[in-house]
Amino acid sequence: MLGKIFRDLYVKVPDWLMVRFLKKEPLKILKFLSKNGHYKNRIYISESVSQLSIEAQIELLDILIEDPIPVVSLHAIESGKLVLRSKRIRQKAIEKEAYWATRKAELSEKQKRIAEILKGSTNYKRKFGQGESLKNVKQMLKKNLHGGKWF
Repeated sequence: MLGKIFRDLYVKVPDWLMVRFLKKEPLKILKFLSKNGHYKNRIYISESVSQLSIEAQIELLDILIEDPIPVVSLHAIESGKLVLRSKRIRQKAIEKEAYWATRKAELSEKQKRIAEILKGSTNYKRKFGQGESLKNVKQMLKKNLHGGKWF
């Protein structure tokens, strides 16, 4: 029932309820929220996963490290490096950290290339300083609707 509500409505669970979930450790609900929950809930879980038992941490970190949102994944990676019982989680965290580092480098390289391409061109958004758009609107309002051109 609860899973259907979260899946259908994509609801952000209130913080006080998330604290209650983390204290009582209903791992089934936390696992579901880690997979399908609102991104703010996933961020909260990834920041607070260290409060749980080691077994619960391992199960949740396995899900959270693979999250497509960088903030969630990076918080889980930080926690995953500290889990000493599971070599698999530590290895997964190191691999995912390398992935995010290469992705960040690729995006910055792409932005640099685009900046170089657009450097000498006139392909940029026109800025309306000194009230140009307001002047145009005033001129349009002065003209007759059915007579003459607008511009």
